[in-house]
Amino acid sequence: MNTVDILTSLLRAVLSGEQISPDVATAARESSAELFKIADSHDIAHVIASAMVSCGAMQKGSDEYRLFSDREELAFFRYKRLAAATDEICGVLDEQKIQYVLLKGAVVRELYPEPWMRMSGDIDLLVAEENLASAISAIVDGLGYKTDGKRDFHDVSLFSPSGVHLELHFSIKENIEKIDRALERVWDYATPVGDGSRYELTGEFFVLHLIAHAAYHFINGGCGIKPFTDIWLWKIKRGFDEGVLRELLAEVGLVTFYDGCTALIDAWFCGTEHTDLTRKMEAHVVLNSLCGDAPKAQVVTHGREGGRGKYILRRIFPPYSSMKIRYPVLNKHPYLLPVFEVVRWFEFAFGGDKKRVKKELDESAKITDGQTRELLGFLESLELN
Repeated sequence: MNTVDILTSLLRAVLSGEQISPDVATAARESSAELFKIADSHDIAHVIASAMVSCGAMQKGSDEYRLFSDREELAFFRYKRLAAATDEICGVLDEQKIQYVLLKGAVVRELYPEPWMRMSGDIDLLVAEENLASAISAIVDGLGYKTDGKRDFHDVSLFSPSGVHLELHFSIKENIEKIDRALERVWDYATPVGDGSRYELTGEFFVLHLIAHAAYHFINGGCGIKPFTDIWLWKIKRGFDEGVLRELLAEVGLVTFYDGCTALIDAWFCGTEHTDLTRKMEAHVVLNSLCGDAPKAQVVTHGREGGRGKYILRRIFPPYSSMKIRYPVLNKHPYLLPVFEVVRWFEFAFGGDKKRVKKELDESAKITDGQTRELLGFLESLELN
């Protein structure tokens, strides 16, 4: 039993309420330091703490207990702060009659044994693009949030006086053309909840969004453990029409990736045997070890660009598809691309990105052809190419 097997056994026990076997408890006690390291990197140390105390793998007052319990207290504090902020934001939008949809953790945490077990770094909330300015004004004027108003690819960031981060989405697209064809129809799959302005997504579309978002991060470096626990709990506690979901997944080319995710969920939480594919997915998701120490997003980009030279050229002259995200004015005025290329160079020359870019180039120099072939081949096996 390796460390990830122990971790997922403990996670399954907490989330499903099952008993932890003596063998798992003993193994957890013997590998507590490594367990903490992995769990903390995935923001689930507070969940694992509950399991280890309940099975006697960790004694109260021990050094290990202090490490885990600190995360447990922090998780509860973060949850209370996010939950209070979410209620305030929803209240303001309800008052202004601005339709909205809560996304990801803000919804799925209610399926966990305790909502504080599903941590999020921010609040994700969707409004229609035509209502974005009104929503920003309502939240800024009503709750004192601050924003610079800059639009990312699909959201605007706002920050509360206490530091809560709200990602106010006007879209849930992932900047992957074939996936975005379905995600742009999000409001077709939203229905009103109660008498307020809140809408919720159908179960099938909610899971589609989880899978699409996981696929985006899977390609660009790894998506972490939480999307898999989210999908598993949604399936067993809320349910969805598998046929309808698979039709949506087929439309965006994510059936094979979804089947891989389902196989990994079954291996982690349902007792089925691992396969070579699920072990590779596990290494990619949990251990970040599929291509050694090389940053996976750069490995993918190297492969797609045809080597380091073309990768560097793309960093110097990003394509229009990247530049219009950084400078939204280009959506309406694409002919200004050369002007904003120069603007970007000036921002680099006089801004604070030099160290980050140097680090990227240094890391890029370490990437081998073998690492590129291995990771691209793995992504192709999941049809994420």
